[in-house]
Amino acid sequence: MLAAMARGFQGLALKAFGANDYKLTVTGARAVTESFRRLSFQAGGLLEHHESHPTQWIRLWIPNGDKVQQRGYTLLNSDPVADTFDIDFALHPGPAWTWASTASAGDVMEASVLGSKFGMPDPVPTEYLLFGDAASIPAINTLLAEVGDARLRAAAAELTTTADTYAWVACDFGTTRNIVKSLKTIHGLPKNSIKATAYWK
Repeated sequence: MLAAMARGFQGLALKAFGANDYKLTVTGARAVTESFRRLSFQAGGLLEHHESHPTQWIRLWIPNGDKVQQRGYTLLNSDPVADTFDIDFALHPGPAWTWASTASAGDVMEASVLGSKFGMPDPVPTEYLLFGDAASIPAINTLLAEVGDARLRAAAAELTTTADTYAWVACDFGTTRNIVKSLKTIHGLPKNSIKATAYWK
């Protein structure tokens, strides 16, 4: 049982700082790509007590032998009314992937919430700079969704290109088409310098 596993000093510290604990129940699992597996969860009241926001993250208590260790994960597709969300697990050696790779509906995972706060800047900036690695992709996706496609289209029209610029575009159908048009007509990029794929419509 996860509840019986020792959380050690990390667990004591989080509790001392006022972390809230929840039991999450897996409701589904699917491969997003070859490198990411998405688990869907019933949140056990978590979203009733913590308002959803871009880059929202929680700490999962991952089983590792006879103990558990906490790791932070971004919430995706949060539905506060249904109290559900998804989490993407990146393929990498370690206990988190070991658990996520075989998790199925009905499995229970413990979570703690402490420290996830974020608000979009006001006034809206003219430019966003996002830096991350593979583990940051889910959080970056939540930011891009909040920023919206209009900023992507505007950025494509305003950016500066050079003769050897290479563009890779993968958005919804309308945004992809708009960006490619800007790259060709405004910036004069040749067809062989653009790789574009509409991921959804």
